[in-house]
Amino acid sequence: MKRYLVLLGLFAVIFFGHSYATVSAGLNCSIIESASCSNADLLYFKNDSSGYYNAHAQLPSNGTYPYTLCCDGLAANDTIDNTCGDAVFLKLNQSSNSHVQRTTRNEYSNNVCINSVNGNVTCGYYNSSCPTNYTCLTSMASSETADYNQTNAHVGSCDEYITKVCCRLNSPPNSVNLTAPGNNTDITNRTPNFAWNASDPDSDTMTFDLYIYCQGGCSIDNRIYLGIDYTNYTIPDELKYFGDDNYWYRWIVRAYDGSAYTNSSPFNFTLRSLITLTLINSTVDFGSMNLGTQNDTSDNLPMPFLLRNDGNSFVDVNISAEDLIWEQQQSPSSYYRYKVDSYLQENGSFNYTASTTSWTNIPLVNTTFLRLLNYSDANDTAEIDILLNVPLDEPAGNKNSTLTFTGWYVRVDI
Repeated sequence: MKRYLVLLGLFAVIFFGHSYATVSAGLNCSIIESASCSNADLLYFKNDSSGYYNAHAQLPSNGTYPYTLCCDGLAANDTIDNTCGDAVFLKLNQSSNSHVQRTTRNEYSNNVCINSVNGNVTCGYYNSSCPTNYTCLTSMASSETADYNQTNAHVGSCDEYITKVCCRLNSPPNSVNLTAPGNNTDITNRTPNFAWNASDPDSDTMTFDLYIYCQGGCSIDNRIYLGIDYTNYTIPDELKYFGDDNYWYRWIVRAYDGSAYTNSSPFNFTLRSLITLTLINSTVDFGSMNLGTQNDTSDNLPMPFLLRNDGNSFVDVNISAEDLIWEQQQSPSSYYRYKVDSYLQENGSFNYTASTTSWTNIPLVNTTFLRLLNYSDANDTAEIDILLNVPLDEPAGNKNSTLTFTGWYVRVDI
């Protein structure tokens, strides 16, 4: 009979000696014999029969009880310890032979902790079962029902009491991979779309922070855009500094899963000026004119040249003539003149006072006549008026002249 009881006792130890909790999000915890824990021992258990059901608790610093709550984060490639860096999940009224208390109460002063080296652990108390992605560490119950199992409680395995102590090991987001603008590339779009790839090992919902740093002495144009919900973002305000002036940009993205951050490696790009001038009206036709008569385009009869800046930066513009229109006037003269004027409602499209706004002889060589022509769609067009005065000795025939407009980038500090 005694042999039978011994065998039954061994069976009981083997069966109850490993109380496995649910493995969730990489956190694996079980109540096992103290000598068998090769990972983090978080809390020791002992009841009147030296078991761990309906037990008193002991801090790991004492470590003399036969059973321990042993946890690891191997599934998340993480390490768990019992320091208080991340979470306190219970309190003891004394370091050994103790009842437990929720951390929301302040009567007990001995903290029971769980910490992740690489990730972050959060804990809470739930009835019946733990939420998704949470792992049950232990359960607790108090004989003082008015306290709803908040204090003066015993502890046991997760299937013993209704109140579960549940913790979640959150692994930081995986590495963030930047895609566009590509590293060490040139762009011309001043409001580019920034794009990246990111994932989270726990499938958590992530938000992203975009950091853009202007390099070369232009930190005034640094940008921070926080709480982005998608893996791409088009900045609302134009970048201000060009590689033409030896500036460039560096950008990174930080992913946040609600608990931890992961930064991308930095990418560099350079904003280059784009010079594109378009002659909306590229031909001025004066029709038939008599000797000694004069006509100009200031009344839109005929229509003047219309020059539009379709680039991404302010430009100055030169004018020159491949040939002058009159046979009898082959040097710049008052018989063939030009000026620049505002176009319709696009006032402010260029620097009016620095541009040639009064009638001036058309030159044969490049001459700057239009200053700081804007590139913004609402203010990017200038009117170039032409004046013809037919010399009295000009022979009859068809007359034509080709004008060339040449633009180049001009730095404007905004």
